Amino acid sequence: MPSIKSPTRSTIPERVVIYGVDSAGVATELLSDSGGIVTKPDASTWSITATSDNATATATRVAEAGKSHYITSISGSYSAANIGLITVSDGAAVVGNYHTHNQRDVVLSRPFRAVSGNAVSVSLAASGTVGVIGAVTITGYTV
Repeated sequence: MPSIKSPTRSTIPERVVIYGVDSAGVATELLSDSGGIVTKPDASTWSITATSDNATATATRVAEAGKSHYITSISGSYSAANIGLITVSDGAAVVGNYHTHNQRDVVLSRPFRAVSGNAVSVSLAASGTVGVIGAVTITGYTV
């Protein structure tokens, strides 16, 4: 009969943390890896909202040279009953489409990472009715 060995404890660290040093010499946690999911402390550091009356509403986080934007959530809604399309873009490339019936919130369990140096945006299609206002929000952080 074969022998069964007792499990041994791995020497692989359970949590990997990446630190950065600012101009004042203060170390701050930039990214951490817990269980294979890369996260950032205080994950959402910016949120941009746009509204429009019967026109496409677009919220954009402008590009930052050498940095990547991470989208943590998007939302879109209309001020009255309406069906429309929410589009997420990384630079000029469309990376996601979500149908909305009046209102939709999408919280990403793993943030979407945009190409370094690209702007990110989310837009909501025009309502098709004057007086029906569309609102869209993009939330995330930049590293």
